[in-house]
Amino acid sequence: MDNFSKRRNNKKANAWITVICASAIFIVFNVMLKTLEEKIQLSFDMTPNKLFVLSDETNAYLENLSEEVRMYYLIEPGSESPYVTEVIDRFEKKSDKITIEKVDPVKNPAFVSKYAADGEAIQKGTVIVESDKRYTPVDPGSALTIIRDKNGNVSRSLGFSLEQKLTNAIDFTVRGKNVTVRYSDGHGGIPFSLPASKLRAENIDVRKTVLSDEEITAENTDLLVLFGFMEDLSEAEAEKVREYLKDGGNLFITLDPGARPANILKIAEDYGIIVEDNILSEGNKGEVVGGNELYLMAVSEEHKICENLKQANILFSSASSLSIAEKGGISTSYLMKTKDSAKSNELINGEMGRSLNSGSFGVAAMGENDYSRVFVASSSRFLVPDDSKIDNILNVVDYQNREFFVQTVKYMTDSENLLVPVAAKSIDSRNLILSNNKKFVYIILFGGILPLAVFVFGLVLWLKRRNL
Repeated sequence: MDNFSKRRNNKKANAWITVICASAIFIVFNVMLKTLEEKIQLSFDMTPNKLFVLSDETNAYLENLSEEVRMYYLIEPGSESPYVTEVIDRFEKKSDKITIEKVDPVKNPAFVSKYAADGEAIQKGTVIVESDKRYTPVDPGSALTIIRDKNGNVSRSLGFSLEQKLTNAIDFTVRGKNVTVRYSDGHGGIPFSLPASKLRAENIDVRKTVLSDEEITAENTDLLVLFGFMEDLSEAEAEKVREYLKDGGNLFITLDPGARPANILKIAEDYGIIVEDNILSEGNKGEVVGGNELYLMAVSEEHKICENLKQANILFSSASSLSIAEKGGISTSYLMKTKDSAKSNELINGEMGRSLNSGSFGVAAMGENDYSRVFVASSSRFLVPDDSKIDNILNVVDYQNREFFVQTVKYMTDSENLLVPVAAKSIDSRNLILSNNKKFVYIILFGGILPLAVFVFGLVLWLKRRNL
């Protein structure tokens, strides 16, 4: 074999050895990279507002986490949200106390049913956060939220709040004792599930109760809710509520026009709050909202609850009027009133009758003594409207009904500082504006010079190798 043939065979052998070695290195590198990726965060968040990077508050919280926490992502294989996956993976990599498991809700319905709160359905895509003490569901679908400051004031921006929700869900599950709100079922009441979800998002434990069957004490219940009852409490139930208040409990009552449950009305009157048998309407056509005269814009009064709601738009629909009276040992005050242009009208067989008088009328009030508090709103519809036009009232940026509700509950339960202070991250887009000169430079650079340089480099390299 001549020298030329030997050199050619050696080149082929060297080429194959190079290919095999490069492939082996590539495979080993990828295996190592995959293993490393499971341990530490190797991906980079290139979003303008760093939507997926854990905040300093969350990092500090996770560094001090001492209890085991499990996250179950209820999703069918192949349907995972990259946004959810990115965020929960960062939690797992930050803390060795957190483990994540994906569970197919279709193949494992029994597993999912264990986490249905009060019989409410668990949606696909939900993340269940659980410790040995308790669990709570986090709905990533509600991770787009209205931006609010620390006082609950609203801006017009939207925020991505999944990190916020997960951090506070972890805190909720590991905390020794939580604030507990119980809402009574039955009595022709309005479903409380939507307001309950807003309280759960604030790290408040919300549970359904049956007054006639369960023991309600100030020790196991920080706040009892009677929401939109059309039927009255029994004498035994009413006495149980009175004993609960004497024990230091707190009571949240909403009643709607036409509902006259005597025992509930009497409890409210014991705390200086009288619910009138009428229905209010807006008398000024220029103040009518959405073409419905029963929609009333409420005005906040002087109270700690309303300190950050002075400029807020709070909508009450289908409300009666409230009045307050002096009661020994009770401090009673209005929280919300209508504007001066409202009218009080007779209510006859569920229909609005003649106008009685006009002026500013109370629609929400608080009575409190040294050990208990009673809140009364003359409409449940400020939380759960019966009109599809405003059925999402607790999420609408134009109205701060959610803030009023949440701040009222926090005041009544002394839980103003319950949340880990993790802010939602703004998703407002930012446009890059280029002048015509800059556009021309970038076109020449990326459309001409760089491609030409790569071509010349490749040509020179090819010519050199060809002569070897």
